[in-house]
Amino acid sequence: MVPIIRALLAHMIGKEAEKIQIVANHVQYKDGKGPDDEDAWELVFQHPESGFGHDKSKTIRPYAELPEGERPVLFYAGDGVSDLSAARETDLLFAKKGMDLVTYCVNEEVPFTLFESWNDISAKVKEIV
Repeated sequence: MVPIIRALLAHMIGKEAEKIQIVANHVQYKDGKGPDDEDAWELVFQHPESGFGHDKSKTIRPYAELPEGERPVLFYAGDGVSDLSAARETDLLFAKKGMDLVTYCVNEEVPFTLFESWNDISAKVKEIV
């Protein structure tokens, strides 16, 4: 997924995208499949034991634990149950309107900013940064 995400970011923000660390599940060819096979790719999960494939809190926590002055501002956007572990780990959580993450945040009193599109997130991040 990293090459796809990187290409999208490069299209959106240009060369600055090269400075952004991307953490995502990976993809690989399935055994015996070729690039022309419709189902040739499979996801390779970072944390298969998590039940969601990627325990996003494990990726965020090392940054959250950095000392003051070294710690970046942590933004996170999500929509569903695979984002629950990360919801409490960030400085500003964006939760997609009408989705399970909003319900969780309301029930658990986790602060969040509602978003409907990436334009909403982009505008808020630009305002802060």
